[in-house]
Amino acid sequence: MKVIFLKDVSGLGQRGQVKEVKDGFGRNYLVPNGLAALVDSQAVKRIQKERHDALSQKEKHEMEQAAVKKNLARSTLFFQKRANEKGSLFAAVTVEEILATLEQKGFRTLSKSMITGLPLKSVGKHVVYVQCGREAIAVQVTIQAS
Repeated sequence: MKVIFLKDVSGLGQRGQVKEVKDGFGRNYLVPNGLAALVDSQAVKRIQKERHDALSQKEKHEMEQAAVKKNLARSTLFFQKRANEKGSLFAAVTVEEILATLEQKGFRTLSKSMITGLPLKSVGKHVVYVQCGREAIAVQVTIQAS
């Protein structure tokens, strides 16, 4: 019996793969549990359409990620904080403040765990890293004394 796998089945096949299996196994286990379907033109077309949709969705997501990374790398954040005469801040710049500023600039999908290099405790220029996928993007932070 030829079946097309609807889900990954370890040791048998990957999603979208057409494979020959024993009649009883296919009829009694794979098909009733929604793991596979009998091979016919509709099933093949449906799997091909799902594959095409998944690829186009992945490409769209990658393009959006590239645009976010590009814009994030260009952005500079400015803060004015109270500091002593040596340049030490009375209150450090925290992750929440960085997130709030980035959200104002349009980066809404970031979370606390994606930002490293904080807290910032002195006046001057600093670099904070934002994790985007497998890359860490450097964002410039400038702190001025008020």
